[in-house]
Amino acid sequence: MPLDNDLMYLFHIRPEAPGAVFERQNHVNLLKERLAQYGSYVADICASLGANSDIIYSPIELLLLPWPWFRGRIVIGGDAAHVFAPHLTQGAAMAVEDAYVLATEVLAGDVPIEARLMSYSQKRYARCAFVYTFARQWLEDEQSIRTAQDLAEARVELALNASTRIAASDRILNTRVI
Repeated sequence: MPLDNDLMYLFHIRPEAPGAVFERQNHVNLLKERLAQYGSYVADICASLGANSDIIYSPIELLLLPWPWFRGRIVIGGDAAHVFAPHLTQGAAMAVEDAYVLATEVLAGDVPIEARLMSYSQKRYARCAFVYTFARQWLEDEQSIRTAQDLAEARVELALNASTRIAASDRILNTRVI
């Protein structure tokens, strides 16, 4: 994803051993090794990597706190309440929805603030739990591919089911928040 004329974002996911840590000075060579199997523009990106390349290696850490997402008058939302695998690209969208629903609930009527905050929590939790579960399953499915045979089987499964999966998520994610 281009971010600027000479800055881009490349996201590469691969299975790693639990607790794997790589020294920063090895990031360029590790990424080059991992991108070597790709052609086209990814091969061009791989060839351009050097000592000044800004490479961040980190595990994907998921989080879905149980609700309610408030205590007293303190409320959380966004990454403080839920962190998703990036597979549905919904992190920022869910945070914005949290803010919208929270503002709508806080400004709603004469109900006690605790009731409004509980309503916010209930409305947001179900939708966020769906995104969390769906994205996590996609990540786990992807990470379970370890062999050429696994990859061949995954391609067949995707050809059969990807449209249905995406349509199901679109139906839910395209519904009005409030």
